[in-house]
Amino acid sequence: MLSLNYKDSLKHLLISFSALLLLQSVILLQLTDSCTGQSQDTEPSQLITALEGEDVILPCRLEPATNVVSKSLEWERLDLEHGINRFVHVWHEGQNLEVNQNPSYRGRTSLSLEKLEHGDLSLSLSDVKHSDNGRYRCYFPSQGKASTVELLVGSVSSPEITANNTDSGGVVLKCKSEGWYPKPEVLWLDGEGNVLPAGPTKTVRGPDDLYTVSRRVTVDKGHGKRFTCRVQQNNINQTRETRIKVKGIISEEEQFYEDLQEAVYLFVTFVVGGLSGFIGCLIIAFIAWTYIKITLTQRTQEELDALAAVLTFLKNLKKGLKIHRGELRQQLEETEKMEEENKRKLQLLEQEIAQSEKEKATDKKEGYFREKQHLLNAQFHLEKSKDYVEKGQLNVDILMQKTEGEITRIKDTKRRLEKHMKMLNLQVKESESQSDAAHPHRD
Repeated sequence: MLSLNYKDSLKHLLISFSALLLLQSVILLQLTDSCTGQSQDTEPSQLITALEGEDVILPCRLEPATNVVSKSLEWERLDLEHGINRFVHVWHEGQNLEVNQNPSYRGRTSLSLEKLEHGDLSLSLSDVKHSDNGRYRCYFPSQGKASTVELLVGSVSSPEITANNTDSGGVVLKCKSEGWYPKPEVLWLDGEGNVLPAGPTKTVRGPDDLYTVSRRVTVDKGHGKRFTCRVQQNNINQTRETRIKVKGIISEEEQFYEDLQEAVYLFVTFVVGGLSGFIGCLIIAFIAWTYIKITLTQRTQEELDALAAVLTFLKNLKKGLKIHRGELRQQLEETEKMEEENKRKLQLLEQEIAQSEKEKATDKKEGYFREKQHLLNAQFHLEKSKDYVEKGQLNVDILMQKTEGEITRIKDTKRRLEKHMKMLNLQVKESESQSDAAHPHRD
């Protein structure tokens, strides 16, 4: 009887202790919310995706729309560890407070003054990185309203295909693609777009958290068969493809002509995709390629003439590329000058804002902030323009390298054909000499 009472007492004691712990946890949670001034958000986070280096908008709106320019607004990163500054951007009574901002976001975040006037609290985040991946919270203290956004920053790259013959007469195709995030999937497709059964996908994650994937498939040799390697990531809605043509058994001469025709075709396709401005050159390129296609099966001399025409076109294209590169360089210099002038205006405006704060001139201060926002917007567009021009320069440099490579390759082909032409001429002369010796009195 005494043992039973002891067990009942112990049971009641454990129940009471558990209830006390639960009550303490609830009180602590409420105290934490009241101290931070943040409400619990129950709505699911909106997913925003972007590629590394792009600019994104993290959306946040007040309903009904309210002018919040003179209010306070906080953007914070919820998934950062404790002890790390979670503030991504803080707006307080018409000013950005950079003191409490996480250093990794400094200079990359901005709010639109015009949008704030209409209750749009969306945050602009530029040059996103993989380290920006996470959950963001938009909090409006005066109304206790909050919403969350999930940011997913991805990386992609085009796959490369290698082919190796097997002893059984087939071909092993290997597709490899580096620098992906998040982890993608790899598919092999036939010429009709049907998914082929292939080996398992091998995945390697590097120290930079980027994924390298590869996958093999074995196919039969067949003249003109085409296969596609597709690497895709559905979370960021990105796909990259590379195609390969598996050739059957043909003669060396047929292989040489087919390789030449395909090389010229691929080069012209690259030009069409890379330089929309050189329309006249592209028309010449199309005519030159068509001419080569017609004459590839004719006599060697005609083939040499066709190659000479292509060389002339490539040299003219190279000159045009140099001119275009010079124009881009001049445009970049002008953009940099405008950017420096805009920075100078911003510095002067900051001084005027500081002076208006000393004089407590509220009307002037508001006008200065509007002008500052316009200058910041102009600075943003100038930086985007500068990036666009720099990318244009890079594309031109790549195209020039391709052009020089094609010139070298076609020159080598032309030399081979000229050597072959000399051999043919010697054979013709020897045949004529033998015929004259066999019939000395033929005339």
